[in-house]
Amino acid sequence: MNNNKGKVGLINRGNTCFFNSSIQVLSNIPLLTNYIFNNEFETDISNRINSHKKGENDELSKEKQQSISKIIISTDYAKLIRALWTTEYTSLEPKSLHENLQRFEPSFSGFMQQDAQECLSFILDALHEGLYYETSIHASGEIENDMDKLMVESINKWAETVSKKYSIITDIFFGQFYIQTFSEETSYKYNEIVSTKYEIFNVLNIEITGNTIYDCLSNFFSAETIDGEYELDNKMKIKAKRKINIIKSPQVLIIVLKRFAGNNRFRKLNNTVIFPINTLDISSYCIGYDVSESIYRLKSAVLHSGSLNGGHYYSYVNHIDGEWYEYNDCTCEKIDIKDNREELFKNGYILIYEKK
Repeated sequence: MNNNKGKVGLINRGNTCFFNSSIQVLSNIPLLTNYIFNNEFETDISNRINSHKKGENDELSKEKQQSISKIIISTDYAKLIRALWTTEYTSLEPKSLHENLQRFEPSFSGFMQQDAQECLSFILDALHEGLYYETSIHASGEIENDMDKLMVESINKWAETVSKKYSIITDIFFGQFYIQTFSEETSYKYNEIVSTKYEIFNVLNIEITGNTIYDCLSNFFSAETIDGEYELDNKMKIKAKRKINIIKSPQVLIIVLKRFAGNNRFRKLNNTVIFPINTLDISSYCIGYDVSESIYRLKSAVLHSGSLNGGHYYSYVNHIDGEWYEYNDCTCEKIDIKDNREELFKNGYILIYEKK
């Protein structure tokens, strides 16, 4: 990545600001873009293409068609990223990637305004599916205490979940939840742990429940009473509550502030939510070894201005040259992030944090 490159706008192809802003925040994640420029990408994409050539005379199943579509999306994405970081033009038209996005995902067909978060998630999923490979993951060292035992268990569960389909997306964006269920039944193990499990995540979708992101995170990670009754392994049903912690924090943390409320997203929340730019500390929501490695800084944000039906997406990005820029469709302009904090806190929708 060249410090003087990547400051390139994307031409709006008709209500595609949701798409453009998603691409710009991903383009400015060094771990991902450096991967695109080195031999790892070519190796991974070639291996995925070759895996399909082995059975090229076989009938194309729906699953295989979907897999091929993700490889095409991954290839188009890489071409666009390379263009953004090598061109002398001030803006480019992302024609091929956008057309294939519409082709392979019906919800993005036409030229209606779409959700940037759904677009971002689709692209990350396509890259994961288009670039994955099998790997070996295992814990090493001796178990000396309860924490070591917990971490070995979490690593084994992580390996069980991701080792067959591991990718650069897994490496950068995936984290792991540790979920504990406690009894709230006074007559049965009250306040004791009755079950534990692990879940993989790559986005934190958090409700807006206060004036700061810490208010929202504290609400997300607070113990929550389970609706109805919780069924134990012995089929006994009890009242219970669930507590989520992060046991493996991702290198790049994506936080989505749920500004579009209701089952059908029928209204937008314009609440100002204050969040750190230089230091986001999520250690109080973590457990295990990563507690000491859970400090992040804001790398970029997708903002949404206006109403639900007449809004516009754009992005603020901390470029590798150390300066902040506003990417707004075909334009890219340098900004002073301190002077733009009010707008950032009011319109911030998708927040991209990277570990310090």
